[in-house]
Amino acid sequence: MRQGSRVIKQILGSQLQAQRGFAADQWTDSSGKKWFRGDVRNGRDWVMHEQAWVEFELDLPAGEYTLFLKLGTMLQANNVNDAMRYTVSLNAIQNSMRTSSAQAVEKQIRALLMAATHREASRAEIEALMAALLSSAADAVQHGGWFNSHNHSCATWQIWPDEDLSDEARFARYSDPEGMLRGWGTLVHGVLTSYGYLHD
Repeated sequence: MRQGSRVIKQILGSQLQAQRGFAADQWTDSSGKKWFRGDVRNGRDWVMHEQAWVEFELDLPAGEYTLFLKLGTMLQANNVNDAMRYTVSLNAIQNSMRTSSAQAVEKQIRALLMAATHREASRAEIEALMAALLSSAADAVQHGGWFNSHNHSCATWQIWPDEDLSDEARFARYSDPEGMLRGWGTLVHGVLTSYGYLHD
């Protein structure tokens, strides 16, 4: 991780488990024992199973940072994929409402309520809708990382007429690892079924 040209933090795969807040995807064997879906190899690399995840915490002051990842594959042959797919998510644990992304979400909620009700939203309304968005997203993640996970029957063909997609295009459209697509769906549904929208 760099700030400008200065390296702020560098972590090897073998050092991941020592990081504060470390957690990783797990599997359970036939005896009920849990194992990480990843482990250290060559004394240096953290080798992950397909679609596994890992997370940890960093304590950084406010500022602009650039994150660099070094990834590779151990499949030297018989690999039908010509590319590796990965997702990185950075979340503020403290002072989250002061982040630029949180401010952008608040701005979008204000614009949505103005368009729906033709009035400025109160601070209490903004906070309630932000809480609903985050709660719905967190719940959605428990049911999978796709927009249509958990047998949801959203009529997506009403939104996107082109349903015959390549794997890459389908991933780009429906991948929802943080649940935010479904969280925003809940928020919009709440606004469109609210008394203020239907009757004012």
